[in-house]
Amino acid sequence: MVWVWIGRILLGLLLLLAVLLLIPLKIQVEIGLEEQRATLRYLFLRFPVYPFKGAEEAEQAEEDEVRAAKGKGKKKGKGGKKTPLSQQLGLVMDILRSTLSGLRFLTRHIHLRRFDLRLRVGDDEPHETAILYGQVGGIVHACLGLVANTYDCRFDRVQVEPNFSEPEFFLDLSFQIVALPIILLITAGIVAVKLLQNRSVKAPDKPGAKEDKGGAHK
Repeated sequence: MVWVWIGRILLGLLLLLAVLLLIPLKIQVEIGLEEQRATLRYLFLRFPVYPFKGAEEAEQAEEDEVRAAKGKGKKKGKGGKKTPLSQQLGLVMDILRSTLSGLRFLTRHIHLRRFDLRLRVGDDEPHETAILYGQVGGIVHACLGLVANTYDCRFDRVQVEPNFSEPEFFLDLSFQIVALPIILLITAGIVAVKLLQNRSVKAPDKPGAKEDKGGAHK
C-alpha cells in the first residue's frame, strides 16, 4: 500500500514538472558598456539572472578597481594590443554559425521580441571611422541575418551610426526571449556540447607533445 502511494506521488510530481516545462517563460536582456542585466519572468515570479549578487559581485568589483588603478599609470595608446572590434564581432558570428547550425527545429520555437539595438562607432581619423563603420555595420547585419534565420525574430530598431567627430564606441542593446523551458534546456545542452567539441578540435597541441611521441619510438 505504501509503494502505491509513493508511486502516485512520484507520478504527480512528474506531471507537475511536465506542466511547468510547458509554460512559457520570458528573459529580458539589457546589454550596455557599463552594465549588463538579465531578468527571468515565469508566471507571476521574477528572478534576476545576471548580475549575480553576493561574493562574486564583490570580487568582480574589486577586480575592476584594481584594473582601473593599473590603467591610470599607463599612457594612452600604450600597453598590450587590443582585439579590433570587427574581429570581436566576427568571433561572435563564428560562434553563432558553428553552434546553431542544424538546430532550427528547436530554435524556431524560441522567439526574440522587443529587439532594440543602437550602436555608434568612431575613430581618430574620419577615413578610419568610415572603414570601421563599414566593417562593424556589415558584421552586425550579417549576425542579425543569421539570428533571424535561426530564431523567430521581430526587430523593432537596428541603428548603426558613425561618429566622425571623435573616437567613440556606444552600445545599447535590449531584447526579450520567449520560449518554453524545455526548448531552452534542450537547445542550451546541445549548444554547450557543440561548443566543447569545437574547442577540443581547435585546441593546439601542447609543446613537446610531438617530441615525446618521437622519443617513445627510440
